[in-house]
Amino acid sequence: MLLENWMMRKGVIILLSLLMVVSCKGTKSDCAVDRTIECRESQIRPDIPEYVKEVTFLPLEVGDNMLLGSVDKVAFYNDLIYIADYSSRKILAYDMNGKLCFVLDRQGRGPGEYLEVKSFTVDSDNLYVLDNIGKKLLAYDPLTGEYKAPREMPIVAWDVEVLSNGDFIFAFVTAGGKSSKEQPPYRLFVTDNDLNIKIQMLGYGEKEGSDAFGYGRFFSTYRDKILFCSYGNDAYYVLDRGNGEIIETVGIDFENKASRKDKNDVSLINSFTHLGSVPIVCGDYLFCDITTKDAGGGYCLYGSNTNGFVSNPENGGRNCMLEPVCSYADSFVSVLEDRDMYDFIVSTGFQKAGEDAENALDSGSLVLLFYHMI
Repeated sequence: MLLENWMMRKGVIILLSLLMVVSCKGTKSDCAVDRTIECRESQIRPDIPEYVKEVTFLPLEVGDNMLLGSVDKVAFYNDLIYIADYSSRKILAYDMNGKLCFVLDRQGRGPGEYLEVKSFTVDSDNLYVLDNIGKKLLAYDPLTGEYKAPREMPIVAWDVEVLSNGDFIFAFVTAGGKSSKEQPPYRLFVTDNDLNIKIQMLGYGEKEGSDAFGYGRFFSTYRDKILFCSYGNDAYYVLDRGNGEIIETVGIDFENKASRKDKNDVSLINSFTHLGSVPIVCGDYLFCDITTKDAGGGYCLYGSNTNGFVSNPENGGRNCMLEPVCSYADSFVSVLEDRDMYDFIVSTGFQKAGEDAENALDSGSLVLLFYHMI
């Protein structure tokens, strides 16, 4: 809790508004829970460090045009690390040693330029940037950042992932009312490579109203799977990264769970336990941001060897886990964004980084933390 509280004060976790839960209306794949994980909030043990084998640090190269206000999404592909800051509308690509390869910073209205970076996704052929304001999905070379071509967006979307067959999956959650663009009332859309809609999933009911989103990432990926959920849920969806279809719906059975009626009342969302962000998978482990009554809670880990959910120790310490942004190979990946955060966690007993990492932080650059799991 100490780490989580400090990070909330620093603004790492910013809940812009509350998000209502996903409705169970529509087809069976929209609402049936295929598997349930039990979470007894009163029995969560402060044992995350026991499941971390080691933590390694990767300082990222410092230089002009590299500074970011925040890190919104990180993706590993093509032996590169892609890091996006949506507020500054930049995507930086580094090699696996932390050396900068290119910066995508093309704001504007001309060819190859975008008005916003709402999300991005990457495969071996393209780096795609989602621009709702410009109503486009723009493609760039994933190794150089050179502009290739635009595609016209058929919908408004908050997040995107490219599938292994070249199709796309988009997430959309209505925010405080209807979208300015009329579109089918669904949360998930699968399109072909030309952005023709093929599949629509997780529909909104006629009386359900709208959701209000509180974070900028609705998908997480691991190997051949994509996870999706929205703030306030007690369940998440596992999608096939090959075709975007729902494989299973996983419910989390909290002690203080909402009744079906209360789930649709946004004013009550902080009176019950729910997921505060989309979970992240690494190997056999599931990382969850669990929000409890009155917006308390914290970061929790679950796995077949953890005997229930475990959390960080109250006072931090060695191997305590900062909020991951993604996973890679055997590791959850977190970001150190400034020297103050680093000094704070070291003061709680967290291991010190090397001189290169400390110098990078002093220069305003980022350091990636790799939590190698047991």
